[in-house]
Amino acid sequence: VNIVEVSDGSSIDVSSKGLKGASNIPYASGSYGGYGGYVGVLDTVPAYGNIYAPVHFGSGGMTHDAKSSGRGGGSLYLEIAEELILDGEITSSGSSNTGYGSGSGGSVWIDTQVVSGSGAISANGGDASGYHTYSLGGGGGGRVALYYSDATQFDLSKVYAFGGSPQNKSKAGGAGTVYLEDKNLPQVEAILRIDNGTNTEKPGITPIEKSALELANGIISNGNNNSLITLIGDFSEKDSDLVLDNVTVELNGVNSFDNIELFNGAKITSAKAVNEDSPILEIFANNINVPEGTAIDVSAKGLGPDGTGTHYGGSYGGMGGIYDGKGTPNEPFGNKYVPDQFGRGGTRDNDSAHSRGGGAVYLEASGELTLNGQILANGQNGDEIDDYTGGGSGGSIWVNADVITGSGSVYANGASGANHRYHQYGGGGGGRVAIYYNDASGFDLANVYANGGSAYYSATAGGNGSVVKQLINTFTGDNVLAADYHGYDDTSIIVDGGTLSVNGTHSFVSIELINGAVLTYSNPENSFDITLSGDLIINSGAHVDISGLGNSGEGVVTDEFAGGSHGGLGGGLSNDIH
Repeated sequence: VNIVEVSDGSSIDVSSKGLKGASNIPYASGSYGGYGGYVGVLDTVPAYGNIYAPVHFGSGGMTHDAKSSGRGGGSLYLEIAEELILDGEITSSGSSNTGYGSGSGGSVWIDTQVVSGSGAISANGGDASGYHTYSLGGGGGGRVALYYSDATQFDLSKVYAFGGSPQNKSKAGGAGTVYLEDKNLPQVEAILRIDNGTNTEKPGITPIEKSALELANGIISNGNNNSLITLIGDFSEKDSDLVLDNVTVELNGVNSFDNIELFNGAKITSAKAVNEDSPILEIFANNINVPEGTAIDVSAKGLGPDGTGTHYGGSYGGMGGIYDGKGTPNEPFGNKYVPDQFGRGGTRDNDSAHSRGGGAVYLEASGELTLNGQILANGQNGDEIDDYTGGGSGGSIWVNADVITGSGSVYANGASGANHRYHQYGGGGGGRVAIYYNDASGFDLANVYANGGSAYYSATAGGNGSVVKQLINTFTGDNVLAADYHGYDDTSIIVDGGTLSVNGTHSFVSIELINGAVLTYSNPENSFDITLSGDLIINSGAHVDISGLGNSGEGVVTDEFAGGSHGGLGGGLSNDIH
């Protein structure tokens, strides 16, 4: 058609014309562009479809006995040669079902030269509704793609794919996708918007493929920072930027980008750890920019408690607090120089609930980390669970950057224990932070913390964790490089005072010992095997010392008073020279 006009009060409406629910999950709400809302763990159907060419039908929800309930939104494609005049509404929303799961939004795909008017386009998930005791998730948002050459007379912010609102303890449906492309501009200038409307308290999840970053110039934007986005795909290579504008993105495992920039309250987070073997969040980029008001935040993404008894706060870098001898936290653990463990949570007065420790994040900026916002791995406050829970410990923050600048801060603090008028609960122990750099002259390293969490009345606070701040590949104090850890191989290292024990086989460019430093090894079973492509520099007062680290005489020297042999024969009835 040449022209389509939808006047005020009129509509093109394919809502609830999509598919019935087809999962076997009771009360599940439908997914499409965003996941259907859920309670607790992710117990919903996968999202699906195409951001740029949305043609699929939305999905319906499910009843209490896993039968279909209502429908998702339908699918609409409009190809308009000249102009869409929209003063009314074009919609493909999911059904809202009382007492059961709701439907997801559907598809709206419009290709026109001109779009004008005061109307709106939507593919929203259905809202949850039912008895006040029910916990029901909203339907996932659908997908909208709008291609145009002139939208100067139309408000593009009135294009929606909201997830449906939840009820009680459930999460909202994940926001769907809105793709806006001006056909006069390169495709990389297109906008991918993930916006969940008024669902700010319990936002659902929206999965985004890596290809979306490449085609939209790496930019993901959101009007209200009310969505949780998880990126899926292979992010092992630095072949795209990540630019987040007022949105929260969940990254997991290893993620590499050319550059990372956060704007307008944007946040990077991770999934909650499932067990000790869950992967920590690792981010590699050339440059990372975290402005004021934005954050890389893995707070409360760690593990639950690992002690005995009740009322205590979790431990990691520092010991968790206790109350009246009712429980014993786990002992502090981990390596302050290589902080890569999850924090531990605190306990309730029974086993019904617990807090979580902070998560774990490794950041590597080969260029500059500009930090005016925050990097966070705090524990979960006990009162976020209820009035009867100890605080979680801080987690891990490990930063390796060539240059660090900015006025921001880094926290891996333990959380406070809950306060009940008859019972108190211990604070979480501080976490572990290690900041390595070549140049931090433009950053105040005093703004790095791993403090223990507070407690009330006779409960005890958590102990402080550990903070290491030093030049890249410079070791201070006593440190151990394990035989199976090769993170410093093929680099130049400096040992500044203290003792560096290098176990097993390693290769370095060079080693320099200063200020009385000692190079040795601590495990005789792994011996001492170091290859240097450059220099070994031993400054005055420093030394390499492996004294007393050889074999014992047991089973070799038969005379009780004999000396051992090696290059020379030992006295008495010693072993042979070898």
